[in-house]
Amino acid sequence: MTSPALFLDPIHNGPSYDPHAPIALPDGGQQQRGQVAPAHSSGNRVQVGSFNVPANANRLRARLQNAGLPAQVHRARGYDVVTLGPFGTASEAHSALGSVRGMGFSDAFIRR
Repeated sequence: MTSPALFLDPIHNGPSYDPHAPIALPDGGQQQRGQVAPAHSSGNRVQVGSFNVPANANRLRARLQNAGLPAQVHRARGYDVVTLGPFGTASEAHSALGSVRGMGFSDAFIRR
């Protein structure tokens, strides 16, 4: 099965785009581009994709973050996994799931 994320073009945010600039996180912190976030066990998450190539996961994370979604990359079982969340309620997770499916990621699913 192939994810549409494999065919994403690099994301550019206009002339001031700096691919090495830190990414703002929902909690107010920052994460360096290409850095893998630690996995969190609490709350619902939406898994959008998993990748052998870290650059593909990072491109998807950037695309989702540019759409206003709380995307992160986690390392699991040798793959870079792109997730959204964690969400405090199931309805928030379902709303995010609907958003990414509307973007063409029909294989996305909720993880608990």
